[in-house]
Amino acid sequence: MARQQHDENTDEAPEASADALKVENAALIERVAQLEEANAALVREEKYRLAEFDTFRRRARQEQEELRKNAARELLAELLDIEDGFAGAQAGWSESDPAAWREGIDLIARKFSSILEKYGVQESSGEGSVFDPAIHEAVFVVDEGEHSGEIVAQVLQRGYLLNEKVLRLARVKVARGLGKEQT
Repeated sequence: MARQQHDENTDEAPEASADALKVENAALIERVAQLEEANAALVREEKYRLAEFDTFRRRARQEQEELRKNAARELLAELLDIEDGFAGAQAGWSESDPAAWREGIDLIARKFSSILEKYGVQESSGEGSVFDPAIHEAVFVVDEGEHSGEIVAQVLQRGYLLNEKVLRLARVKVARGLGKEQT
């Protein structure tokens, strides 16, 4: 009888373990489906984010281009006033009143300088300043003067800074001093 009970238990055991395996298999299949669905959602979200970023990048590029164009437009409109001034000066040239003509040219030059200043353009250091290769280009060097070091003796072409960065180097004549400081 004990043997018969044991046989019944062993018969039930394979059935129970097969049922348990079926339940576990169904649970795993369901979990795989959930993970595949979550993965698909993440892939869709990634595609959406990439498309969103591409759109952002394109808009930023367009805005920068538009800003550049508008900045140039504003500057060019102001430069047209200078051109108008020169056209008027050319048309109004009169040998009988060169002082008035000179005054008009000076007015145009001041207006042009104010436009450069408005946009952050400044003239770099000039004659008498210490030679600085970061803002000066030495066209030629002479040994003269009673100073030590290298001094800008003459500015051949003015240099400019834009917002404190070199826009154009000043072309200069440099005097290398003979080192005889006056006391």
